[in-house]
Parts: sequence; C-alpha cells; structure tokens
Amino acid sequence: MKIAINMVGVVPEIAGGAGAYARDLVKTLDQFDSENEYFVLLDDQKLRSYLTFGPGSRVKTVYIPWQQLYIKGIAWLFIFRPKSFFRLLGWLGFKEPGLLWKIFLNLIGQALFRRRYFDVDLREIVLTMQSILSTEDTAALLRRIIDIDRLGIDLIHFPISIIPPLFSGLKMPFTVTIHDIQQEFHPEFFDAQETRFRKRTYKSSADRADAIIADSEFTRTSLVEKYGILPEKIVASYMGCSELFSQSIVPDRARSVKDKYRLPSGFLLYPASLWPHKNHTQLLKAMALLRRNASFNGSLILTGNPLNRRDEIRSLINELGLSEAVLFLEYIPLADMPVIYSLATLLVFPSLFEGFGIPILEAMSVGLPVACSKRASIPEVAGDAALYFNPEDTEDMAKKIWALWEDKNLRAELVQKGRERAGMFSWKRTAEITLGAYRRAYQSYQYRAGTKGNQVETS
Repeated sequence: MKIAINMVGVVPEIAGGAGAYARDLVKTLDQFDSENEYFVLLDDQKLRSYLTFGPGSRVKTVYIPWQQLYIKGIAWLFIFRPKSFFRLLGWLGFKEPGLLWKIFLNLIGQALFRRRYFDVDLREIVLTMQSILSTEDTAALLRRIIDIDRLGIDLIHFPISIIPPLFSGLKMPFTVTIHDIQQEFHPEFFDAQETRFRKRTYKSSADRADAIIADSEFTRTSLVEKYGILPEKIVASYMGCSELFSQSIVPDRARSVKDKYRLPSGFLLYPASLWPHKNHTQLLKAMALLRRNASFNGSLILTGNPLNRRDEIRSLINELGLSEAVLFLEYIPLADMPVIYSLATLLVFPSLFEGFGIPILEAMSVGLPVACSKRASIPEVAGDAALYFNPEDTEDMAKKIWALWEDKNLRAELVQKGRERAGMFSWKRTAEITLGAYRRAYQSYQYRAGTKGNQVETS
C-alpha cells in the first residue's frame, strides 16, 4: 500500500510533541515496515532537512512549498472554476481587505528573496474555501496540487489531530491521530478564532476518519464520551521518545552544552511552549514561594516556543523577583535537549492537560526524576515513577518540588523506576499499532464504499 503522511503546516519550532510524534513515527515506519511505501507531504524546509532517508528507503518526501500551494490553487480555481475564484476573491476583499496585499507581497518576497514579509493565518480562508467550493472541487484541486493520482496514494494519515477541511472531499481511506480534545475540557484556554476553528474541524475529523489513533486511553475515552465515536474505531497508541534520550552523554559534550547556554550547576527543568494549559504561571508562583519559605537556591530553566506570551511571562518573572533565578532559553535544537535533561536536578511538569506528555518519558529515559501534576493522561505515562502534586495548588507544588529537590534517596528511587517504566514505551510498538490502524482504515473504507475487493495487508 502507498501511504501519504500529511505534515503540511508542521513547523518544528511550534509543533511540539505532536510534531515530534509525526517525525519519529515516520522514521520508525521506515525502519520496521518493509511492505508499504510512504510519501511525507510537507512545506517546511527545516522539517525537510530533519526527514532525510538513505538509499533503499521506502519513504519519500514530497515538498510542497506554501507559495506553490498558493499559486497552484489560485491558478486552478481561475482556469477551471472561475465563478468560485471570483466568489472567494470577493469574500477576501470584503472580509480581509489587507489580506490580498499581504499574500501578494509574500509571493513576491518568497520568489525573489526567500523572505516572508507578513504572517498570514490561512485557516479562515481555507474554511471559507470549503464553503465556497464543492467537495468535488476541493478534491480535484488537491489531486492536482499533491499529484495523488500520479503517486498512486491509497491512504492518507493525518498525524496532527485534524483532517484539514480541504481534504475532506477526497474519496479515499483516512487515518487521523488525535492527540487531545482539550477544548472540550478547558475552552477558556482558547481565543475565539481558535475555538471556532476547533469546533469546525475536530469532531468532523473524527467522524470522517476511517480509523483514529489516540495518544492515550484518556484521549480514547474522551473521544467516545465527548464526540460519541464508536470505541472500535479508535486505538490507543502511546508514543516513544527519540533514541537520543537513551544515549550516553560524554563529559565534554555536557560541558559544551552547559557553557553554550550558561546553565547553572543545579536546576529545575520545564520544557514546554507557553500555551496556557502548560501552567507556567503557577509554576513561577511556586518557585517564588520556594525561595521565600525554604532554603532553596536552585534555578528554573524554561525551554519552548514563547508564542505570543514572551512579554507576559517575563513581566511575571520580574514581578515575582525571579529574574536571577529563571532562565528562559526558548526554542532549543533537539540534539541539545538530552544533554540539558542530563544536567538538570529534576523535571517539573505542572501541565493542566496533556494528551500524552512526552517530556516525562524523555526525562525517565535520561534518568531524571520527575515531579508532575496528576491530570488527564499524565499518570498513564508516569505511573509510579513520579512525585505528583495538584497543579492548581501553588503550596502543594512547591512542597513536592522541595521534597524531591532535598531527598537524594527519593530521587534515586524515582530514577530507577523511571528507567524501568521508560522501557515500556517504544516507537516499534507504536509503529505496529499504527500499521494495524492503517489496515483497519483501508478495510473500513472498502466496506463503506461497497468495494469489498482484495484486502491490502500491512505488516
């Protein structure tokens, strides 16, 4: 079977755990699956450089730069669907008069100078195109942009929680990995635009998919309870973590990374982009409490994309008097992260909601003790290998962090348990479950389409 894995729109610095999942899954499928062929659809040059495969690989990358998506899509609409083209143009001119100019400048800048002048959020445009174009039109448009027929694609896997609206009209089997449906539990974490987008895409993606992969039993149960998805349509498949986190780190490499980022000798580590659910505010308040009420002289290292909250978090750090105790490194290359984990004293993970929580697994693989919240899927990952706290109780968080910071024996115990527990998670097992989901999706689609022909087997 020829399987496309859609990673268009995935940017390594922003995608976080979902992006790591997609990247490492592709590499694992290439390593263990000798039967199927894979086409990774992507539009980010940095991601393209990460996904390099040697001779004989069954994985090929199909690079579709965003400007090509624009030009091909606009040209196809103008030539083959002129009425739809002018309806869309009218909508853009009426709803977003400056957007056409931004798109034009971006096209020129990218073509001539490889530079983007404006950030353009195309999601509302895509959703509007879906309403302006028929599903047959969007299917025809995508077949030409991606060359689905030439490549002979039999199934598409969407690894980042949704089936993009323009794909919904394609008549072929779909598998989607849904990492979480956080908006159903914490709508307050999302602005109006994001809420509208999620309402229009998440449930419809789950309904449209022929098979769904969930990161955890928690997410699987949530999909059944919140969206009414049939349980037999969903498989739970835990992630693994990059093999870099299980490799030994030589002293020279550790010194080099420590000097590069000017890291202190002992510190708490929290690797997470500044999404509201990551709960940085409560962690910083717990840090201030520790420094006031205990003999705590450690530092806190934050890594991750600041998104649009850099100024807010830095202001809070200064307000709490933590400017000398907190170092925000923002985005760190993957190759350096295992070394930073190894230099830390403990991982603190105060997240209010997780579909999986890959930093916990990374810490356990490195041999770093974990203090974390007991919410959503986190206990499924950490098991008995972590010290839990209430993420909304600053005093409880500070108390547990202090207990683990001070107690060497407890840290050693959790390190041992963590290494054992990390051995329960592997990308090979993830790939096996994924292949089963592909088989299920293909067979389900064949049944629905009434074409019960030869069954395509995966292994």
